[in-house]
Amino acid sequence: MFFFLASYLPKVEVLRALSAACEHCGTVGSLKLKRVDQVLSLFLLPVYRRRGTPFVECDNCGWVATSTAAQQEGRQQLEEGAGRSPGAAPRGPHRLGPVPSPPSATTAPPTTARDAAARSTCARCHGPVSPEFVFCPACGVRLK
Repeated sequence: MFFFLASYLPKVEVLRALSAACEHCGTVGSLKLKRVDQVLSLFLLPVYRRRGTPFVECDNCGWVATSTAAQQEGRQQLEEGAGRSPGAAPRGPHRLGPVPSPPSATTAPPTTARDAAARSTCARCHGPVSPEFVFCPACGVRLK
């Protein structure tokens, strides 16, 4: 008489921690890129693993976002770009445009609302930021 111990259970794999802010609650550093794999085990040993699609989950509020094909292509391009030498120039234009120069001591503070909106940049990455944002969309640092 033989007994077979077999199971086909989901297993959550954490692929990496993300340093971006959650779109739902705004907490920085609580996002994790995860994937649910289906694992077939015989006698408590994993025999076959069927990989699922990656998704982003917030540890703070439980918000979940699935990644689209365009995001996966962008992720592959970033991983390919990570293999370049550190001194090599990027292949395409920077997505945020040129980095604005820091204000000099001779410039006057903005006087109109249009001037204030033009100067609303992140202090850390110098990326453009809308005045109603609490976090920088490029680097995730708290603005207010």
